[in-house]
Amino acid sequence: MDSVAPDHPVFLTAKSGHASWSNSCALKLARVGGSTPDPSDGLVVRDGSGHPTGVLLEGASDLVASCLPPITVSDVATAMRAGMAKAHGLGITGVHDMDGVRALRAWQQLRRQGHLQMRVCKTIFLDHLDEAIGCGMSSGFGDDHLWIGGVKIFTDGALGPQTAWMLSPYENDTANIGMPLIEPEALEEAMTKAATGHLASFVHAMGDRANRMVLDVMAALRQREAAESSRPLRHRIEHVQLIDGQDIPRLADPDVIASMQPIHATSDKDIVDRFWGPARAP
Repeated sequence: MDSVAPDHPVFLTAKSGHASWSNSCALKLARVGGSTPDPSDGLVVRDGSGHPTGVLLEGASDLVASCLPPITVSDVATAMRAGMAKAHGLGITGVHDMDGVRALRAWQQLRRQGHLQMRVCKTIFLDHLDEAIGCGMSSGFGDDHLWIGGVKIFTDGALGPQTAWMLSPYENDTANIGMPLIEPEALEEAMTKAATGHLASFVHAMGDRANRMVLDVMAALRQREAAESSRPLRHRIEHVQLIDGQDIPRLADPDVIASMQPIHATSDKDIVDRFWGPARAP
């Protein structure tokens, strides 16, 4: 990247959203250097001398992303209109939006302007959970075109940057089992708080260890709901990309949704054997 753009900052994100690349100019502007500590939810990849290589994993991407020129709600709404037109051409009339608060405001702007031509199930990020509960937002709040689905929680990363949280190490790196982004106790606390506010949890889990943790927490939450005779919410595990065989039957809970995206079968087919091996992903 430095050879192509030595004098202009460049910041590229992976399609997974779990990694990014920055050139030296961008790192300098963001003041990311050898003494920059890793954030609690990410990793600054470094060379043998301890200098950043430009590869930023998970939350470390925010070190540079936070320095980018702001994108306004109107900018997002304009992009959404173009996206809706393309989606309609493919026969798609509804989406599940896992983006942040700015996207929610953009959808509402389109609705007010009469340009919302899509059915949208919108999630809320975990860091806005208290605000959502305080405002009385619950799963299903809204109308037939725009409604709240639940709270989005991340437990691990993705296969591409090798941050999906695994029971066993990656095939190409025996010291790496991925990156947990939340502890089990914190996940249970967040899901319990959300359920108390009548918000379902949409939990991102890629690796087999992450999926097991989510299933464990959901089982405990189900017991609490049963003890309190409360109506169970339909929680979702987003992606379920790799799951241990003994955990598969646990997905039979009728109130747990395995929200899987078939596109991962094609987008990751060239790296799954290299990183996970045929025994885990036959």
